[in-house]
Amino acid sequence: MTQEVQVSLVNNVPVATGSLCLSFSKLLERPPRRATSESDFVFTREELIDIAREIWAEQ
Repeated sequence: MTQEVQVSLVNNVPVATGSLCLSFSKLLERPPRRATSESDFVFTREELIDIAREIWAEQ
């Protein structure tokens, strides 16, 4: 599966085109353990915007 999410500044306001899901199994090279909170890493549009805002503030 391939995803593309763009995060950019539009009129000085951060905008993201969607959410981003990173596979737990592909990142850690093992399946998530059952009966735990281990699962795919999902970043919502709002979380991506917050991350971008923090990074841009440091630049």
